[in-house]
Amino acid sequence: GNTAMTSALARRIAKAGYAVIAIDFRGHGENRNPLGPTADGIGLRQDIDAALLYARTQPRFDGQRVALAGHSMGAFAVVAHAQRDPGIAAVVAISGGGVVAGPFAPPNALFIWAAGDPEGMRKRGAELAAKLAGKEQLVEDRTYGELEHGTGVRISEVSGTDHITILYSAEAARRIVDWLALALGPGHGRPETPGADPRFRWSGLGLLAALVLAFGAPR
Repeated sequence: GNTAMTSALARRIAKAGYAVIAIDFRGHGENRNPLGPTADGIGLRQDIDAALLYARTQPRFDGQRVALAGHSMGAFAVVAHAQRDPGIAAVVAISGGGVVAGPFAPPNALFIWAAGDPEGMRKRGAELAAKLAGKEQLVEDRTYGELEHGTGVRISEVSGTDHITILYSAEAARRIVDWLALALGPGHGRPETPGADPRFRWSGLGLLAALVLAFGAPR
């Protein structure tokens, strides 16, 4: 996806005390590199590598505590990338998942999806999480494995959301931040509990004004 779609979630994670880099994947937002075939995910891995290179060379970031989070196609990308980068400490797959096929198991993985996501998508996420945990089936919002050894796994379903609105859900953000606190440790400074994005109020007023103008224009 792109930074416009992930902005609300990125800001909520940042307010919880974590440094965040939001990126435009190739073919999305302002990234002019063509998306191209994604079967092997090489292009997406290059985009993630670029962000990681930046993070790991900046004094504001802790290169030993890095988590990857992605939504939909991005979820597949971060799960795949974590299987090839031993420097990743945690993974958050939102409404997506992928397969386990790399040399490393995705560490401390949270699989979170919307109640309104397609059934097949939810099922695949649950199956992948169970495989990582070495279980037949997992119970939602329960941690399996050992976080201190990077084998933590959790699944979570957010009610009242669909494939897109989960990105704007304060509850989804809260669960993601809770997982980051377990996997990475607490955020920096005085973290805020994820709440409503204050920009939504102004966006709503702008939409109302646009509707008033639209209906008033014929008159």
